[in-house]
Amino acid sequence: QTVKADLIVASPTWLHEGPGGVLPESVRLRLQAVPGIAAVDGYRDLRMEFRDVPVVVVARDLLLHARHSRYLFLEGDSTAILADAVRGNQLVVSETFARQFHLRRGDLVALPGPRGPVEFPIAGVFYDYSTDGGKIVMDRSLYERLWGDRRSTVVPIYLSPGADPETVRRAVADRLAGDPPVMVLTNGELKSEVLRIFDQTFAITYALEIIAVAVALLAIVNTLL
Repeated sequence: QTVKADLIVASPTWLHEGPGGVLPESVRLRLQAVPGIAAVDGYRDLRMEFRDVPVVVVARDLLLHARHSRYLFLEGDSTAILADAVRGNQLVVSETFARQFHLRRGDLVALPGPRGPVEFPIAGVFYDYSTDGGKIVMDRSLYERLWGDRRSTVVPIYLSPGADPETVRRAVADRLAGDPPVMVLTNGELKSEVLRIFDQTFAITYALEIIAVAVALLAIVNTLL
């Protein structure tokens, strides 16, 4: 429900284990001129420490996200909360993060900035199941201003009405011309890959079920013998 981008541009190692590559700002700027593209976001994903615990921090264009997609907040309207977050230099955090640190809407979160800790109010709490330690999301302009980092982990692309995803995908590949090397996924391909990874996560659960059934069958055989 929340992944609405039509195309996703990322480094070839993005979906694999280990550290993924980052894309320079030039990628996002060059793609804005590709025919058929209505909007280009810059999604920066990195790790920071909060109260000595590593958490995921995401910087993205929250107003662009509000126009094309949404977050599923525990309370409140997604568009209004994201607009308030941008206006007030606030954060939105995942439910996992809020529960782990006993925080709620309006509380302050201190992150390690380049010139010392920086405090931000929480504008809202949203449902998210992508990380164990929780997630913090801020507007990209706020992140760039304080951290001076304009790179992107992935570049989500929203297409103009009627644009053909495959045609635009080829145009994106031609525009970048392998500099830097990237992969371009459609929305459907990304969701299929996410579900595949999700199934891998539960492989141990299926294995435990098989073991439990095998033990039960052996117990029945042993009793009959």
